[in-house]
Amino acid sequence: MRYEDFTAYLNSIRPGSDATAARWLEWAKELEGMDSSGYELPKGAYKTAENFLQEFSRQLQKIQERHGDEIAGQVISLADIPVCPFPWEMRLAAEHLANGGNLSDIEQMEREGTLEDGQYPNDIPENDRDVNSEDIQFQM
Repeated sequence: MRYEDFTAYLNSIRPGSDATAARWLEWAKELEGMDSSGYELPKGAYKTAENFLQEFSRQLQKIQERHGDEIAGQVISLADIPVCPFPWEMRLAAEHLANGGNLSDIEQMEREGTLEDGQYPNDIPENDRDVNSEDIQFQM
């Protein structure tokens, strides 16, 4: 997913999220670096930042459908703390928030591993050709 599309999607849920989107992009780039073994793997053999932005968007869409814009917006705002969760931690972070938990709890939960639900999606696209921003439904 292109960064511009990702930013537009975040802003459709939580207006004024341009700076927050930039922090999510930095996290996506960090994940790309990890997935590529420090960029030692050949291009196409690892997930790019755009692939991770797509996965963040997919997870946020699921959260939005289940819990609404308020909780999805709170998950988006985690980047402002900054506590960007891994894609596989986003669902349980949203559940925690929907059940009355605080944003400030999330960082500790990440360290403890309590946000890992064992449902890591294996469908993060492997290369940019597989990334399609039309998969995300913008609700503006």
